[in-house]
Amino acid sequence: MPFSFSPGGGGDVHNSMSASIFGSVVQAHTIHGGIHLPGGLGLPERIAQDAADLARGLLEYGAAEAAVEVMATAHRVLRDKRGDRDLVVLTALETLGDLFSESGRAGEAVEAQRDLLEARRAILGRHHEETLQTAGNLAVALWQLGEYESSRALEEEVLEGRERVLGPDHPNTIAARDNLASTYAALGRWSDAIEKARQAVAGFERVFGPEHPKTTAATASLATHLARVGSHDEASELFRQVWQVRRRTLGEEHSDTLRAAGNFAASLWQTGQYARARKIEQEVLDRRRAKFGPDHPDTIKAAMNLAGSLAEAGELTDALVLLEDTYRDSSRVLGPHDQVTTTAQANLGTVLWQLGRFDEAAELQRDLLEKLRRTLGDDDLDTLAAMASLITSLQSGGRYDDARGFADELWRRLREQFSPDNPSVISAGLELVQMAAQQSDMATAREVLALVRENLPEDPELRARFAAVERVVAQR
Repeated sequence: MPFSFSPGGGGDVHNSMSASIFGSVVQAHTIHGGIHLPGGLGLPERIAQDAADLARGLLEYGAAEAAVEVMATAHRVLRDKRGDRDLVVLTALETLGDLFSESGRAGEAVEAQRDLLEARRAILGRHHEETLQTAGNLAVALWQLGEYESSRALEEEVLEGRERVLGPDHPNTIAARDNLASTYAALGRWSDAIEKARQAVAGFERVFGPEHPKTTAATASLATHLARVGSHDEASELFRQVWQVRRRTLGEEHSDTLRAAGNFAASLWQTGQYARARKIEQEVLDRRRAKFGPDHPDTIKAAMNLAGSLAEAGELTDALVLLEDTYRDSSRVLGPHDQVTTTAQANLGTVLWQLGRFDEAAELQRDLLEKLRRTLGDDDLDTLAAMASLITSLQSGGRYDDARGFADELWRRLREQFSPDNPSVISAGLELVQMAAQQSDMATAREVLALVRENLPEDPELRARFAAVERVVAQR
């Protein structure tokens, strides 16, 4: 059962906009009872700009719904007056799509970006940079929804267009190559992912140099892909390089440096260098305690990551003690519904399961699932991940009927959200096949197995698991 490790480094900080700035945004819309028009801009352009300014201000002020409403109204008014192919209207639509994305309304962001892409293709052509930028933004939004295959098709189009128009070494072309590598990885196409990631690292290094943030970020991504296919020695060396660069360029205390240190430590666990890994993660935790105090979210995350590494190394008792403290501290400081708290709860459930305390794990995971259903909804990815963990604990504890009910729900919800070859869909399908076979429900087992077989991706782990499950079904 995999850990839900939190990202290292600082959490997101949402700064409220000062009253004076917010007031100036509003004033532009109320002066003399109309819209204030600086010289050089016509009324439609000013409406779009003022609406964007006001919406951004509202978003920073914590009023995401009002921000979207302002921009949606401006877009609708402009579209009704000028048509859906007008450049000012498209600018307003682009801003609206960004606001949907930034306020967590991913589905609506995708729809806005689809409309924008269609319009820009018609007006500017498929290979214009603004068209390619829009295609890239839509690909990212689709990726965030788990629509990896749709994202891949767009990203390949963006890369081909940028290579043709901008050349292979333009920063935007290299970035497109890096994005495509991540999507190949999400699809389980590891050889393709590693090839593109290597090209991206080499390109950024040629253009920006080995210590540029874009180069180090691409290097960290390549290392992650290599670790995923078991190339732990090379991955560890790359993580070490990233850490050393960030120590030199950002300093020991910077959040990105501490994050890089955590990644390097995790890679050391994979290569069997447990003492060195634990030393680095303890140093990261100590630095965060000294810098932020014991109750800061970054400190709590560092403690959680150390606990996770201890568990991965089989030091389950120490991991359990640290995770119990982390879960308690996070619940007290951040609240029971904060993402750090729910991640700690998920990891604590995993360690309890690893210790064979299946009923305790299931109880904690059931509580987490209900909590996430209330706060995030039934179809959120974190909710579904919690459901998958609960299924494993219930099965391990011999509670097969309870597990089967959740397995059916998980398979259905994942198929409704994602493409049939999505690795999570495939994994949930195989889990359901095994469970149905155990309960002698061979009709369901064979039906689901056939669907999985039709959509099985290249991922070697999934293919090996499929072969094992197929053998079990054949023997029934």
